Amino acid sequence: MSNLKGLDAIFGTAKEVEKEIVEISISSLVDYRKGNLGKNRYSKEDMDDLTESVKNFGVIQPLIVRPIGNEKYEILLGHHRKDAAKRNKLQTVPCIVKELDDDQAESWVFLNTKEQLGW
Repeated sequence: MSNLKGLDAIFGTAKEVEKEIVEISISSLVDYRKGNLGKNRYSKEDMDDLTESVKNFGVIQPLIVRPIGNEKYEILLGHHRKDAAKRNKLQTVPCIVKELDDDQAESWVFLNTKEQLGW
């Protein structure tokens, strides 16, 4: 028997995730401290498209963040959504708060980056 966990075991079911969504002030969010995620943003055209989408529909997919103290949260997934919300002068964004240590946080960011690159 395999020790692999299914996606629901890792990320939760849709109903479980919906219960975890909280609105967090954009001013309480900081970019992931490791790597170049803060510098590696969408192209201007892609960012304009995302900004327009957020203007029309809001932030549909919550950001994944972790608490880092002093009422601040580190963004693990969703930097571009935060930027689009900020461009639309939103005060808060939907977030899922995960209690993750540094290694776990790095794994979430790594897996998401690889998924975006099509690995």
